[in-house]
Amino acid sequence: MKQWLQEFPPIASDYRWPMQFSRRLLDLSAQLNEPSVVVDLPTEDYWEPAVGKDIDSKLDASVLHSRLTDKRSEKQTAHDVELLKAIAHEIRTPLATIKTLTQLLIRKKGLPEDVVRRLESIQQECTQQIDRFSLIFRAIELTTTPSASLSYSLTALSLQQLFAQKMARWETILERRSLDFDVAIP
Repeated sequence: MKQWLQEFPPIASDYRWPMQFSRRLLDLSAQLNEPSVVVDLPTEDYWEPAVGKDIDSKLDASVLHSRLTDKRSEKQTAHDVELLKAIAHEIRTPLATIKTLTQLLIRKKGLPEDVVRRLESIQQECTQQIDRFSLIFRAIELTTTPSASLSYSLTALSLQQLFAQKMARWETILERRSLDFDVAIP
């Protein structure tokens, strides 16, 4: 065992490794699942008989290149969106489990007050993180949904009332992070 440890010393972990691995895996799967060159040209324009015409003007390299890069960037964006959705889901699931377990522990009788306070803090932090990832997930869904299918319902909102409602929550969040917050509402 000692010989193996000397021959193969442990390497310090780095958070970038899984990201690089995921990126390379997505790139490899994209290469395996699609042809090496995809050309999506309208047939009526490009497949006319070339008698007396300059073929190079019809198949302009910059047009082909831009169409190819557009296709690749769309596929890359789709892969990125799927990866973000998967990450958001994989983080929200254990957080929801932790939140549920802390709720069950809080309901137990006979726990010391400081333990209950810490459990409530854990539960609150889990709720906030779940809300953040839900917001990210919703934002991703909105970016991938065609704008024609979105329905908007706008309502009038008093910013002064909004600030008054949220101010206490913001102050507690900022206090935990040792930050000051001063808002002057006219």
